[in-house]
Amino acid sequence: MSLYLVLGFKMKKIVNLIIWLLSLTSLSQELSVVEIQAEVEKINSESELVHYTFDTDKIYNQTTEAGGTFDVWVNNQKIRKISQKIFLSNGQFITTIYLKNNQPILILELEKHFQWNDDNSGLDYEKELETNYSELIYAYNWDKDPIKVVSKGNSLRNETVCGLSDYWGLLQTAMKIIP
Repeated sequence: MSLYLVLGFKMKKIVNLIIWLLSLTSLSQELSVVEIQAEVEKINSESELVHYTFDTDKIYNQTTEAGGTFDVWVNNQKIRKISQKIFLSNGQFITTIYLKNNQPILILELEKHFQWNDDNSGLDYEKELETNYSELIYAYNWDKDPIKVVSKGNSLRNETVCGLSDYWGLLQTAMKIIP
């Protein structure tokens, strides 16, 4: 048997092994996403959650255009969910973080805007807000990269979020204000 045939056969096995290992990594990420979704459903259905609502103008000591709310859900003194809504004249920005052991597992960003009226002369505040942008960030740890990010639409914000640590301030705020 020629040396080239033996080496070619071994290389083929090595390539197949690498492909198989990469597919396992992809599968484990998908399983992680499924586990995160199950944990989020569990959080949303926990009947023993205590819900606190705060005015963002008061907790940040800064007035926004149309105000906002900062909601925190707690179970057994552990923060399970944080939601911040900032209201503007043209819509609202909503950030929701689901936590497990003070680590983010899912971050949801939404931008909702009022639609233009029929003659395009101004915003129609009678119509329902339209979601222009949404982003789901699946994660397990503040210090690590997200497992998966799913975005839809185009964000109107000037700044972009660079990593999970950009959301750390919301958890710090929640820890300061809950009784």
